[in-house]
Amino acid sequence: MSSYAFDLSKNQHVAMRRLMAEIYNKFWTAIRHDQFSAAHNYAGMASALVRVCLVVLNDFELYEMCNLLSDVLYVQLDYHEWHKAA
Repeated sequence: MSSYAFDLSKNQHVAMRRLMAEIYNKFWTAIRHDQFSAAHNYAGMASALVRVCLVVLNDFELYEMCNLLSDVLYVQLDYHEWHKAA
């Protein structure tokens, strides 16, 4: 598995790290309150960041980190929706 890290000397990385942390926090707050619609919106925001990193910023490391976050949020959302329905 590849390892990626934020380059904190780059303003784009600092800003993206803040956005990712905010999305992650709000996603889990929504999950804890069984607000799956809101959680889905936050997972969609993470997915949008993936495209921004690739198309707008042209930064492959940020793309990989945002893609991992997006994948994790969607998997967790599916799991919690399934668990709640069971």
